Amino acid sequence: MSTHHVDGAADRSAPDGPFGSGQLTFTSFDGGGGAGWQIKESTGLSPTEIERLRAGIDARLDAGVDLPRFPSADDLEGFPRRLVFDADPHHLGDGTMVWWHHAPAGVDGSGRPGNVFTHVLVGHHGPDLGDQTGTSPGARPIDWWRSPGWLTPYGPDAVRDAWLSGPTPSPGVAISPDRVVDFLFDRDDYRRLSVLRVLLDACAAAITGGPPVILATESTDTAARWVAAATYLTSAATGRQLSFSTLERPNSLSNRLQQGVRLCCVPQADHDRLAGPGRGYVLLADDRDLSTGDLDGEPHRTAAGDTVAVTEWSALSRVVLLDAPTASWALAEISRIGSAAPATPRQPAWPLAMLVAAHQDSFPDGVAAASRVVPNTPDGASSEQLAAARQFVERRDLTVADAWRMLEAATHPGQPLGGMAEQVLGIYIALVVTDLDLLRQPGGPPLPAARWQTERWLTPSVLTALSDAANALRTEPDRWRAAAATLGLTTLIWRLGLLPRFADLLVTETERLVWPLLVSGDGADFIASVGPAPEDVLASVVRPAVSDAVHHRELGRGVDHDVLSWLFPVGPPGSGGGVRLDDRLRVEYAYQQWFADPVAHAAERSLAFSAAVWQWYERGAGPDPTALAELFREPPWSAVELAGIEATLPGRLPLSFFGPAIKSAEDGTDVDWLDDTLSVRGGPEYIRRYGLADLLDLRRLSDRQVWSGSDLGRTLDRLLTGGVAGLAYPSVPFDPVTAAMLQTAILIASALSSHDAEIERLIADRSFRPGPAAPGVLAALDDAVGRELTAAHLAVAVMIGEQRFPEENLRSPANRWAARVTVIRHGEKMPVLQACLLDQVQVADLTGSALHGPVRHRLAEVRRKQGVDWQMYVMTEKYALGWLKSQLPGDGWFTRRH
Repeated sequence: MSTHHVDGAADRSAPDGPFGSGQLTFTSFDGGGGAGWQIKESTGLSPTEIERLRAGIDARLDAGVDLPRFPSADDLEGFPRRLVFDADPHHLGDGTMVWWHHAPAGVDGSGRPGNVFTHVLVGHHGPDLGDQTGTSPGARPIDWWRSPGWLTPYGPDAVRDAWLSGPTPSPGVAISPDRVVDFLFDRDDYRRLSVLRVLLDACAAAITGGPPVILATESTDTAARWVAAATYLTSAATGRQLSFSTLERPNSLSNRLQQGVRLCCVPQADHDRLAGPGRGYVLLADDRDLSTGDLDGEPHRTAAGDTVAVTEWSALSRVVLLDAPTASWALAEISRIGSAAPATPRQPAWPLAMLVAAHQDSFPDGVAAASRVVPNTPDGASSEQLAAARQFVERRDLTVADAWRMLEAATHPGQPLGGMAEQVLGIYIALVVTDLDLLRQPGGPPLPAARWQTERWLTPSVLTALSDAANALRTEPDRWRAAAATLGLTTLIWRLGLLPRFADLLVTETERLVWPLLVSGDGADFIASVGPAPEDVLASVVRPAVSDAVHHRELGRGVDHDVLSWLFPVGPPGSGGGVRLDDRLRVEYAYQQWFADPVAHAAERSLAFSAAVWQWYERGAGPDPTALAELFREPPWSAVELAGIEATLPGRLPLSFFGPAIKSAEDGTDVDWLDDTLSVRGGPEYIRRYGLADLLDLRRLSDRQVWSGSDLGRTLDRLLTGGVAGLAYPSVPFDPVTAAMLQTAILIASALSSHDAEIERLIADRSFRPGPAAPGVLAALDDAVGRELTAAHLAVAVMIGEQRFPEENLRSPANRWAARVTVIRHGEKMPVLQACLLDQVQVADLTGSALHGPVRHRLAEVRRKQGVDWQMYVMTEKYALGWLKSQLPGDGWFTRRH
């Protein structure tokens, strides 16, 4: 342990860091480094800590009495002293305690009188005060009064020779429970028990932020006994919350109060000087009459006119301090009870209350006050104390309101429920489940906002109370009240986290009590009165308890729509494909919601249709399949939707649903599934009979196979026939890939002057308006050229489509449409047939004469087909020559276009 002397020796003090145990002395003496007031010695303290501790040192010690000039040993022993105690002063460290002991030291080395020797002790407390002070459990800070370990030298020589080499100060014999009892029951002073009651309540306020307390006493020894009386009547941990000074004077009081000391004792002679107006403290005197008040009644009133609110601390002390023997036993019990619990500064009466709770027959007048304190049993109390506190509270004739007030008092904002709060929670739950009016209010009875950390509140008696409450509801004659209370009880149990334990019982009671109202004509009014229920309650209890009445009703009429919306407040659980068709509420929700708003509830259509079909085939109820097909025809079904229904109801889908899906399904697995499903249902003839063969044939073709075959005519016939078949389903578009294939087929057929009827039907459809060519169309045209389709076909098709072509009756809708389907080529728009022609010219390196001959031949074919006379043919041939030159300019008749 390092030591600090004033002789300027090397620094051997403790480094700055966590505050440790230590001591220091301060006085006026002539040391090696100088004379006067100074720190004489320190051990275990850093320079920073020493500076903070100096704030509590007062070099003046005026007790208001004359001291002998040449005192005897007995005089020295009885000299007045000042003992100041504070826990964690100046935020030195959590658990730190400091005593400042001031003793008269006579004259200093220069002969000046009034020297004071201050001995400061620093220690830490843990579960008991003696962790680092060598004391027994339950010691109070005032027990250090007149400890033989304090250095009290008198005279300059003794001061100079006083060193911190002896034992650390520890509790002495001047203060003890027996001496405090003798003091309180001194027959020569009738005021003491009354003063004690006021002192206790004033200190109770002071340690929780109320005004500090000034007590005028006969002597410093009397002051110490008053401090002891107050701190012995609470636990040692709570007693450490009361900082005190046994001696102050008017001129030192303000500094001590500024330090934060809550109880300061002054000589009786100072009372009147301190009783002036505007003071910020409560002033008491042990030699003056005062009036005591009553709990929840009149307050105490001191001789100085201050009022003090009466608390349970003084009320219980009055009951327990009957006589000296009882008081001695009570103080011992208070120490025993308090040693197993942390501090209770907001309820210093807690050990007293627990004593009364354990001995109600001996202290019947204290039971009411104890019942207000015991629910505040601290979180760190032992399990035995928590159990005893709960038993005491349970024996009281409590109402639900009483239990709720206790629970609120034991709950602290921002903190989880502690040990005693959990115990009170169990008491409250056992009471509240018997109150049907509270159970049936919307949301159920209140619970604390804070959550609990254990299930210690969940005793067998609470579990029994919950089960009994559920069973008792069935005997309630008012069915509406019983049903509402059942929902409230279920919600309460869910909020308590106990729903899995009681789910089966609650489902039974819900089926018995709640569902008859939900399916009655009063269902909508009932749910309006109880308000919304949590989804967990609905999912775990209410919906599984669905009434048989719902099962026997036609789909769509099982439950009132408002009730159904209440049962599914956040939308339905699961998807249509994962729901059992006999899940009556779920399919009822799907059926009603889809018919109520098909757009908002489009996802419910598959389940609604499946349920309706299942009901017809299983029970023969509701619309027949033909009517159902008409009801659910629009919007058209997708392949994915049909696959989900087919998996649930194989073979029950109307074939009319398949056409739109075949037309719009994406290439790949959807088309394969549709093809396979229809083939299994009846084979090719069956499919053809229902008009789906041509459409399926169209969808079997792919853009990689269509134009590579040798029979271009047969391919066009299959594509265009399938395309016309798809026009039977105008509300769905062709799949984009199929639409591009059809666009290509129409262009090729236009160039070949074939399939005129199919083309005109297709281009009349909105899916095949003139406009930009679909991706891949130009490449497909290039692939097709070289077989039936030639460059001459392309040239003639483009020419006929132009407005300046001389023969009006040759410009059919197909020609005009083909001429207007455009592509972007080298930054310019042109008909896609013209672009394909230019591609072929470049690839084949055609000459003008080589192209002109086939064009003339093709025009002759068209003339014969259309019945054009020879004169008109000559005009068209002449036009063709000019058109070719305009499209294929170059040196001479023709050169390659670049």
